[in-house]
Amino acid sequence: MIKIARIRLAAEFADNIKQVLVDHINSDKREPDDKIHVSDLLAPRFAYYQITEGRVMRPEDVDMFIPGIAFHELIQKAYKKVNPEAIAEASLELDGIVGHLDLLVKFVTEIKTSRKYTIPEMPDEKYVKQAKYYMVLAEVLEAYIVVVYFTAGRNPWKKKPSTLEIIAWKVDITEEERNDLYNEMLNTKESIETAVKLEKPGMLPLCEMFRCLSVYKKEVTRQCAYYNLCMPSERWPLEKGIKACSK
Repeated sequence: MIKIARIRLAAEFADNIKQVLVDHINSDKREPDDKIHVSDLLAPRFAYYQITEGRVMRPEDVDMFIPGIAFHELIQKAYKKVNPEAIAEASLELDGIVGHLDLLVKFVTEIKTSRKYTIPEMPDEKYVKQAKYYMVLAEVLEAYIVVVYFTAGRNPWKKKPSTLEIIAWKVDITEEERNDLYNEMLNTKESIETAVKLEKPGMLPLCEMFRCLSVYKKEVTRQCAYYNLCMPSERWPLEKGIKACSK
């Protein structure tokens, strides 16, 4: 008689793995410095609290970061095999603004992952802005935005399975636009620094909704670590936030 192995869920071991991932990401996060990073420019209010309160990865944040990190590292490694001149995680600085570019050759490549079921005709505006800011730092006029849609086409109601799709968009800017973007970056940097100095986060615009809360069927699935410190207008307290997310 063939013995059947006893199988049961190992929740404790799964939690251990999650904590290992948290510790790994925290060990690789940027050290505190007096620089403003491109990621700060994209979410000034969030940056304020990162600067003043510090940020540590939480276990509930793991699912937001792991797919992105995994696909980033895989694409960077594979691309460098065919183009050894490419620089992965290129660190550039301009007037106190720091950026870490996914790939830099004679152009910028920004890699993203998305859980969206449908693929849009145009990339998210935040992706475009980030790529343009990196183009300013790299002093180039060309960039590619590469997005990995790892659940594309999924439709559980029609029993349609998801597929992985990789989509790329090319972004070009002019010298004049690059100069305008440079001034925009400096203005945002100065706004963050002033808000920190005066201890007035309200001077800075609210972040995009997804940074505050993620809501599914009126249940909060993810909440910003600074939500109750920030108390974002029209999104706080939680009842208002759930309604705002449900619109």
